[in-house]
Formats: sequence, structure tokens, C-alpha cells
Amino acid sequence: MREIEIRNNYLIAKIGSFGAELTSLIVIQDSMELIWQANKEVWGRSSPTPFPIMGGFPNDEYTVSGKPFHMQKNGFARTMTFAITSQSETSCTLELRSNAETLRQYPFPFLVQISFCLEGLMLKIDFSVENTGAKVMPYSIGAHTAFIWPRNRTIRSFLQFEKMENITAFRPNNSLKNILVNQDRLWVDSAMFENGAYSSNQYQSEWIEWHPAESSWSLRLWREQFPYLTLWSMNQADAEFLCIEPSVAAGNKGGELLERPGMRLIEPAERQKYTCCLLYTSDAADDRI
Repeated sequence: MREIEIRNNYLIAKIGSFGAELTSLIVIQDSMELIWQANKEVWGRSSPTPFPIMGGFPNDEYTVSGKPFHMQKNGFARTMTFAITSQSETSCTLELRSNAETLRQYPFPFLVQISFCLEGLMLKIDFSVENTGAKVMPYSIGAHTAFIWPRNRTIRSFLQFEKMENITAFRPNNSLKNILVNQDRLWVDSAMFENGAYSSNQYQSEWIEWHPAESSWSLRLWREQFPYLTLWSMNQADAEFLCIEPSVAAGNKGGELLERPGMRLIEPAERQKYTCCLLYTSDAADDRI
């Protein structure tokens, strides 16, 4: 795997070609790492790219026009090497094109491009999906970033939302759980992830802000172009990360791919684009830019 480093006066970002994965985001002045460092004994990834699905299928099986296919959870892009098509001091672009291996799992030709760009204390991530085939293509894409979460502190960590929210999230076992009732703050702890992730498309907030326990900084994620938001970690003390995952669609429904909730449809030769942004803030951040 090749790793790219981009930087400006405030941030250093590292992106791996395997899965177009954001592997590090460091605040220079504080020497502060914001991304989980992929401990293989716990979870050996940092920010794999989910495409062409977010979530999974029962038994990893689904159909297209009645024909059976097999695809792993969160799709195949996260286990494939992207080509690096451009790079500058502060930005880079990676791409993945369909090939014989992808077509065995997903019978649609495509081109996916992901660009990373540093702007002050913000990392901007652009996603582009192009249908290079002759038929309408259903897909989902998003981010799966694991942010540092210091566990077992006397002060709890929390997520702050832009607006008051009423959220019923679905779980991997297809159960439902109310996680916010007219609230704009979600307190997080290990126990809430005992049965996996929480996904919903009911969020009204365009941004969500991560406040790790006993930290003087926060990280704001803008997700206005992604209707779904998934929260995931593990119920164990050494899993010191929280994944905040904006996506086009999410779920665990099998059957016909076109009937999967939220999937985007893209016409032949059409290109669709999405953006999410990560902004670091701290008590001293306003004095730096």
C-alpha cells in the first residue's frame, strides 16, 4: 500500500491507497492525532471507504434482476487499492475503476474518485461516482472514519448536534431504538455498542460535533449531502474509537439491490458528487487562523 501525506500550516493528513483510507489527521501545533491508529488486535482499519453499499446483506447475498450475487459488508472498495491520480502539497485524488473482480460481485461498470483537500483547520473530502456502463446503476457511498475516543474517563464523551433531534435508529439485527428525544446532545459509552451500530436517516442537523472525554478540542463533521448517519464502535475498553459515518444509504436488507432503502440511482454516463468536511476546533483555534 502506498501512503500519501498532505499538509498545510495547521494539519497533516495521511491517506492510504488501500481503500482510499484516511489513516491520520494530526494537528501540528498540538501534535494531536485525531484518527484511530488501526490496532489490528482490536480493529485494524481507520477509515475504509464503503462502496457500493453501506451495511450488509443477510449471508452477504443479494440479487440483481433475480440473479444472485455475493458481496461483503460495506462493499468491496474498502479492500481494493485505489490509483493515485493527482497530488499536491495540500490535496490529492484517488480513484477506483470497475474490473473483473468487482463485476463478479456487482454487475455495474463504474468510476469512483475521492479527493482530500486541507483548508486551514479543515479537511474537505469530495466523493464522485460515475456510471460508466449502459444500465442504470444503484449504489451507496460514504465515509467510515474512526475518531479517537478516550475510554474509561470520569467525564463522558458526547456528540453535539446542530439542531434538536428525534431519532429512532435501526440496528444490525433490524431492531429499532430511540436514541434522541427532542435533544441535541448524545452521551456515548461502551455499553451502547454492545449490539453494534446505530443508523438513521432522520437527522435534521447538517453538522455533528464530536467532544471526546476530558479533551479541550472538538471535531465538527458536515454531512448535509449524506442523508444517513451511522454511529459505531465496540463494547470493549481498548476500542478507543468512535466511527461517525455519513452515507447515501445504509441497512441490512437482502433481496433485490434496487429495492434496498435509500440507494441512489445513476444513469449511464452520469456523475454524482458529495462532500463532507472535518473541522478541528479548540480553545485556541480561533487564534490560529
